[in-house]
Amino acid sequence: MIRVLAFVAAVFSGIMLSTGPAAAVSPADCENTPNGWVDFTLDPEDQSQAVCICRDDPIYKDLQVFGPHLATVAGAPMAITCVGLEVSA
Repeated sequence: MIRVLAFVAAVFSGIMLSTGPAAAVSPADCENTPNGWVDFTLDPEDQSQAVCICRDDPIYKDLQVFGPHLATVAGAPMAITCVGLEVSA
């Protein structure tokens, strides 16, 4: 049992290390190239939060974005915070 737990812990650690810093993309990182942009879905319960994904950037394409972001909603600027993968339903 201890060997199984040690194996699971080692695999989990490897996964976490391989998805570490590269997975923590800021909105500025995503938009640092001419093609990169932040795609977001607003949290219906808290419109200041959103799930954000980097689109069309050659380095960060389809990675999750975290941190403050100035988005455009219905033609107006809106400050949002890019948060975890799921928003409340």
